[in-house]
Amino acid sequence: MSLSSFKSRLRGYLARHSAVVIAYHNVYTHPQPFAAWHHMSVDSFEEQIAHIARHYRCISAADLLANLARGRNDPYSVVVTFDDGFASNLHVALPILERFHVPATFFIVSDLVEHGGSLWPDRLACIIGSTDAQTGEFRGTVLSLRDAASKGAAYRSVVKICKGLPSDERNRLLTELVQHLLVDEAAFHTQAWWEDYRIMSAEEVALLSRSPLVEIGAHTVSHPVLSRIDADHARREIAGSKWALEQLLGRVRYFAYPYGGADDYTPLHRQMCLDAGYEAAFSAKLGAVIRGTDCYEIPRMGIGGDTRVSDLEYALSGGVAVASRQVQWV
Repeated sequence: MSLSSFKSRLRGYLARHSAVVIAYHNVYTHPQPFAAWHHMSVDSFEEQIAHIARHYRCISAADLLANLARGRNDPYSVVVTFDDGFASNLHVALPILERFHVPATFFIVSDLVEHGGSLWPDRLACIIGSTDAQTGEFRGTVLSLRDAASKGAAYRSVVKICKGLPSDERNRLLTELVQHLLVDEAAFHTQAWWEDYRIMSAEEVALLSRSPLVEIGAHTVSHPVLSRIDADHARREIAGSKWALEQLLGRVRYFAYPYGGADDYTPLHRQMCLDAGYEAAFSAKLGAVIRGTDCYEIPRMGIGGDTRVSDLEYALSGGVAVASRQVQWV
């Protein structure tokens, strides 16, 4: 047996004994001003959902938790999730999920649903996408904005800077960038692609929840980095989003940590999820769900606009399981 065949067989063995949770954000239908990682074209999304429906066992978050409780995964299991609550989740993604009979869990930022608005990365995307300026500057970083590729690079540079800032400072800097780039934020809704950035209304979330394939989870009140706010604020974010969504929908069982990386939440926040009455919490740490996985730190694989079906297939057929077991050479 060749080394490549051995590696393939090992991945297959691991895939049979683990489950993978994948995380999408937005599915767009209009041409975009530049490529933002968390936005995926409808064609790519449909191709991926068709692939996993054809080759894998698509299960709900409830099924995943039941399997964890009994200590055994269904072979080749995949759980589909979405973060943030984009309106496209209802209008674009759900019809595709229903066509292929794929269940999904949608994690909602409750304050945006109640009061409107957008998350700061999407506000930034709209700012950069709307400007006619050829260059700009942000905290001493020169931004080239000549074309879609340079706008994408500028967006990534600013996101990297902004994530580590307190929300008040970040909002102030983005407002200054609006003025610097001569952008009319009130006119965002006139852009053809604005619908792809819009967050669901409360009525739309309620409509989404009526699908038998859908489970709704909470994603905090305002999507902060939990590890960078004080404990009382974090507790309000975690418990408050559950309360708000339950006023609208009834019981909310699951939570997803904003950003969800190893530095974005702590054991204290895990305990807060338990105290708030959630049955599970999902992270963005890469890994597979195996027997003994902590149901308050369920790993997920983020899926971006540049994720190809071949990338997804490798991950689901054991690649993520290999990473979670730290067998790096397979």
